[in-house]
Amino acid sequence: MSLGGLAEVLGVDAAGEFRINDVQFVQWGRDLIFSCEYRADERSIPLAFQLVFNDCRELKWKTYAHTTYESPVIPSTPLVDFSAGQGNHRKDAALLTAHFAATVSHGGAMVEMRDRRLKL
Repeated sequence: MSLGGLAEVLGVDAAGEFRINDVQFVQWGRDLIFSCEYRADERSIPLAFQLVFNDCRELKWKTYAHTTYESPVIPSTPLVDFSAGQGNHRKDAALLTAHFAATVSHGGAMVEMRDRRLKL
């Protein structure tokens, strides 16, 4: 599943922008929750959602050191590329942003919105 596939699951236009605002490590990293949002354009109201990875066994994280911050508030980062991988640890998920890259070996993945949970 690519960014286009993620857009299809969310029911939005793939031409919009996906951003990651935060990441939470639950149960010492067994579950990872990426807090995200989607905007069709600069004037639209953001659609908040979470990418949730359960039963994680391995996380590989690369931070891009060239990024500097003038403010103590770290900005959200655009999601440049995404692959959901395959559950049961068959294929790692991959997230690429302007600030970091992550690969996650996981048992299952889903998108959570206010009232919906959609399996990836």
